[in-house]
Amino acid sequence: MLNLNIFVHRFHWRFRSQVRRQLSIVSQFYPPDFAATGQLLHDLSTYLSSQSYSVYVHTSLPSYAYDPCQETPPTTQFYSSNLRVSRSRTTNFFPFSILGKSLKGLLYVIRVFFSLVRRSRRGDVVLLTTEPPFLPLFAPFLRLLGSPRVVILSYDTYPQILVDLGLKGPGSIIIKVWLYLLNISLKLSSHLIVLSQPMKDYFLSQFNLPNEFVTVIPSWSIIPTYSHPSATESSSNPVSPSVLKVGYSGNFGRCHDFATVLAAIPRIHTEQLPIKFFFQGSGIHFGRLVRLKELNPDFNLTLQGYVPLESLSSMLSSFSIALVTQHTACSCTVAPSKFYGHIALGTPILLVAPKDSYLRDLLERHELGVWVPPGDVDRFVQALFDLYRNTNLLQQYSKNCLTFHHAFCNRDKIFESYSKVLFSHEAS
Repeated sequence: MLNLNIFVHRFHWRFRSQVRRQLSIVSQFYPPDFAATGQLLHDLSTYLSSQSYSVYVHTSLPSYAYDPCQETPPTTQFYSSNLRVSRSRTTNFFPFSILGKSLKGLLYVIRVFFSLVRRSRRGDVVLLTTEPPFLPLFAPFLRLLGSPRVVILSYDTYPQILVDLGLKGPGSIIIKVWLYLLNISLKLSSHLIVLSQPMKDYFLSQFNLPNEFVTVIPSWSIIPTYSHPSATESSSNPVSPSVLKVGYSGNFGRCHDFATVLAAIPRIHTEQLPIKFFFQGSGIHFGRLVRLKELNPDFNLTLQGYVPLESLSSMLSSFSIALVTQHTACSCTVAPSKFYGHIALGTPILLVAPKDSYLRDLLERHELGVWVPPGDVDRFVQALFDLYRNTNLLQQYSKNCLTFHHAFCNRDKIFESYSKVLFSHEAS
């Protein structure tokens, strides 16, 4: 019966894809993987498939952040008559390390490339993401196969991030070859989408691209719309806490600053300040927090792995203030999507980021929280203590967050921007 259902869905899919415009989305991460990039693409693909498009998602089995007890999803899945998801089973064989992730990514890209050889799987437009980071390098091959339109969605600025973090030198042969191939890929692509203005400025200057080639479309909250408080209502966050709960949720990777946080936690414990930290997710810095807790079990510190999307809203709503960080070297090359989820729930932001961070400009211009420069532990501790004592300020920040989200983070408008970029050639 299951095979018959799949056969019927495939037949229906092929028929519908002949009469509807088809978009192929290529990304290593997609639900049930908890990676934020995959959750964002799930929202986008669901929206586009509800419009006049057939959407074919080429992804892998959960391998980044997922519940290992959950049933493994099938390799082919039809969410609706207009949304098809195809998963590669060969990308879950390697260890969770830099080399292992690179090999997973490479094998995934090879598998996807052979899948996209068939015209029916490419469709009218192919959206290449930077998951894995070197996926856009395959844009020229898609053009050679005859894909009429290839759009790149860049979540970050690889390989520049490797140089900024000191993992590779600017003269490294890997960096030079990567930049050379990326330049060719961009020139042969139809359009580039980035998440922030600093990222656009980087691509324009680094690759001498025309301004109209690059479009800035910000991220949005992956929290379901029904769980968002109204901008006219009071926030669900506790604004008169007996203990200030500072929360961080998501990726703890190298592009985030945690040296300031790791230095502040012992200070807060020593001074017996009524502040509790809650960290949820995984990454290199998460391991350091685990070791800190093991050595100091009396610290007011709670650690937890990734949680399912349906549980995320209630967990994030429990935060008195949300922690968002950027590494000093990455302030202009990454755009943390978690910022928008906290804003949507009316949670004030404690931002640890360089002075030139675009998030600092957003935060201070709209009064969404407090900014602290990386390394300034005294200011970090004082900011938390001030927020604990000044509940009126915390309440005002919360209202400002909801107002900002209501005014600037409308999902439908963001999705319409994607639709316009992806299918703009049809209007010409």
